[in-house]
Amino acid sequence: MPGSIHPGGELGHVLSVAYGSVLDKPDLISVAIIGDGEAETGPTAAYVVIPRIFPSSSSSWSRAWHSCKYIDPKESGAVLPILHVNGFKISERTIYSCMDDQEIACLFAGYGYEPCFVEDLENIDNELQTALCWAIDAVHRIQLASRTGHPYRKPRWPMIVLRTPKGWGGPKTSHGRKIEGSFRAHQVPLPRAKHDPSELLALQEWLHSYNPRELFPDGQLSESVKRILPVEDKRKLGQNQTLRAARQPLSVPEWKHFAIARGTVNSFIGAGASFFDETLRRNPHSLRLFSADDLGHSTSATAFDYALRTFQWDEDVMNQGGHLIEVMSEHTCEGKT
Repeated sequence: MPGSIHPGGELGHVLSVAYGSVLDKPDLISVAIIGDGEAETGPTAAYVVIPRIFPSSSSSWSRAWHSCKYIDPKESGAVLPILHVNGFKISERTIYSCMDDQEIACLFAGYGYEPCFVEDLENIDNELQTALCWAIDAVHRIQLASRTGHPYRKPRWPMIVLRTPKGWGGPKTSHGRKIEGSFRAHQVPLPRAKHDPSELLALQEWLHSYNPRELFPDGQLSESVKRILPVEDKRKLGQNQTLRAARQPLSVPEWKHFAIARGTVNSFIGAGASFFDETLRRNPHSLRLFSADDLGHSTSATAFDYALRTFQWDEDVMNQGGHLIEVMSEHTCEGKT
């Protein structure tokens, strides 16, 4: 479908969507939990070449990890990525699980982050709480500096690397084969529970470990669970008022004024660019433009008359409230919108 970034079961868009959610919302922190399998995908991290599908298109760097470099802490919120390294995909080890802490720290320092590692399984709750408090304090420190006129040069945004075994808390073994901490914990670890008494027993013990009598007293949800459920009209992401409330109506010019007369030799791209430029002129603080490095020559030649870029690692435009984002990744541009 046109405009869809989710063909089939494709993964990899959570990070770019999270960054899009915090634009123009200075008090919002979006937490993006990224599995170590998803973290390998093209939209998140890889170099994508698609000449067979689009022979005339250039290759795209689709690294959503770089999105932190396009978020102005002066006017927008922040994203807290949590990279969940549990070791395995469907049947193979993940790349990140084969990297030690130093290698991961070096990689993400280049992306623009400061990682905090949470990996003490005996004290995981306290360690994760401490990491979250550290991360929120770090975000507020970066934002305060920017909003008081003393922005950091190339700020290192916090992120958390959470290491736990695949299928942690589930069955450890079945029929002599390892499940917890292996690829067998993916999706359905006990596929024959309907017919195999030993797997059925393991499934019962696994489900009982969640203490269902506490979660469902008298067959109903406990009050502690009900308190964290969204209200009826906010159970879908598209109904989330945190995201929807920031939308502002645009002042849009009459499109007919930019139409090309029949029989006229002219560029429809140029006509569309003129329409957009006028829209941008009317809405310099409420309209953002995402482009895969085409603004200067092929789409909107005069957009820079009304807005600035927002590449925060460029000293010439950082911390100036720019609304033009150019990044060589259609995946990332689309995810942010």
